[in-house]
Amino acid sequence: MDAPEFNPRPSILFRLRRFWLKRALWQQLLVVVSVAICSQLVGYGCGRAIDCKPGQHDGQCGLSTGMGLLVGFFAACGVLVFGVAGTVLNKVSAKRRVAGGEPIDVWKTLGVGLGLILLYVGLPDLIRYRAYLAAGNSGAVTFGAIEVMAGCWLVLRAFFKRRVF
Repeated sequence: MDAPEFNPRPSILFRLRRFWLKRALWQQLLVVVSVAICSQLVGYGCGRAIDCKPGQHDGQCGLSTGMGLLVGFFAACGVLVFGVAGTVLNKVSAKRRVAGGEPIDVWKTLGVGLGLILLYVGLPDLIRYRAYLAAGNSGAVTFGAIEVMAGCWLVLRAFFKRRVF
């Protein structure tokens, strides 16, 4: 009984990456900048939505809008840093592969960078967990633990990932 040869279809991520790499560098960077601007606007909009309503007089009116603007700014900076770095590393890796050289593992590089940032943000919260719990702020401890676990996972995943030959 002869069965036809199995030809697996490439995954959707493979097809999307191939489609993305065919675009010019300026098109890729335009998409990254657009996503960064959208993340800035979403942060500002979220802060504006929960700010004081007309007719209310509170000493902290405008604080939510300012914090939304700040959070949106940091989100946009993160998108720009990781988006531009990923795009440029992807282009360099593709050119190396075409030239017959060793390609760069872009996801490993970006994962280690993001993991180190998460560790930098989450560790101080875990160090001060007693003060947070005494003040009734268990959310900071919970999110600090999540950030530390995610950071450790990203860093360790980059170094202990099995290679399939």
